[in-house]
Amino acid sequence: MEDIEVRRLEIRTALITFSIFFTSVTLYYFCLSKTSVSSTIILGNTSSVFVFIFSLFILKEKFNAIKMVAMLFCAGGVVLIAFSDDNSSDGSNQMLGDFLGLVAAMLLGLYSTILAKMIPVTLEDRFSFFNVLGFLGTFCLFTFWPLLLIFHFAGWEKFELPSGLVWAYLSINIVFGTLLFDYCWGRATILLGPLLSNTSVIFVVPISMVVDSFFESNNFGWMYYLGTAGILVGFLIIALINYKQAQQPELSGEVNEDDGSKFLAMNES
Repeated sequence: MEDIEVRRLEIRTALITFSIFFTSVTLYYFCLSKTSVSSTIILGNTSSVFVFIFSLFILKEKFNAIKMVAMLFCAGGVVLIAFSDDNSSDGSNQMLGDFLGLVAAMLLGLYSTILAKMIPVTLEDRFSFFNVLGFLGTFCLFTFWPLLLIFHFAGWEKFELPSGLVWAYLSINIVFGTLLFDYCWGRATILLGPLLSNTSVIFVVPISMVVDSFFESNNFGWMYYLGTAGILVGFLIIALINYKQAQQPELSGEVNEDDGSKFLAMNES
């Protein structure tokens, strides 16, 4: 009976979060067409800023002044990156891309906070995040995918089948960039909490800047690098705080073995 309840929890989790997840991913990829790869990745990974805010209200976490200072580092870095993009080229498109990246990050932060709220760590062994991803994909397929046909015939977004090479790139991206990433990130959210899991993703920033410099031939000004440094400092502070809290049971809280069963009962009610 408990396994059936866990499956129901997986379906309910996907049902509550799939629209948030879909909108976040859509805006993220649309952001790629408006600004540089580096800016998209950096701004998209500021989701921890929003996780910090959402956790105060959704997870009822206590306010931490040091975390707040770290958030200010991150916010300052975002502002510098936005102005760096604005001064580089195509100001209107760049600023629009930066805005979409921030909205995508906000929705991702909401998504991961809800995951942490709905799934206690005591159920991690029985809870399948692969199932959640499967349900997410199914719900998106039958609700949002038909919108492509509407956009196509309305002339807003042309739909066409990709070439063979594009199919290969898409397949690689689906396996490594989407499925494997979402699974590892989702499990980390359950095990470590939404703030720390979103913090760890920020380390793609230096890699994205290197890739962007080599393949896109983009030149970044001092504001761009200073903004990136501010974001990294902020996230590293958060990671250190969370690590120290995890070493102190009195701060992180002891978990009772029966908490998972109680949680399932609460969700059923």
